[in-house]
Amino acid sequence: MAKAGTRKQSGMRVILPDSDKLGFVVAWFFATVVLAVNLFVYSVNLVETAYRVSLTFAVSWAVTAVAVHYVVSTMVAEVRAERRARKKARQAEEEVLDAVGAGEPPPPREG
Repeated sequence: MAKAGTRKQSGMRVILPDSDKLGFVVAWFFATVVLAVNLFVYSVNLVETAYRVSLTFAVSWAVTAVAVHYVVSTMVAEVRAERRARKKARQAEEEVLDAVGAGEPPPPREG
């Protein structure tokens, strides 16, 4: 899973969210809502309330952690692809400049 913190790559700082911590915060919120609704609205017994709160916490934590992990992985893949494309374009431009500097005719322009 993604690590929280700051990573420095190519002069760019990136803060990646930690899917476990974010999942915990979301799970805590929804479990608290379920607890309040069960105790104050439905007035169900404590065992059933504990079961519902535990189930809500586990499911919401897992879903949030998986969703955040998927989103971060997708974003990282997109950034890497964009960087590769920029690097390839920069290398092609340098090759053209080197060819022009060596006295070779530049490649014909399209358009």
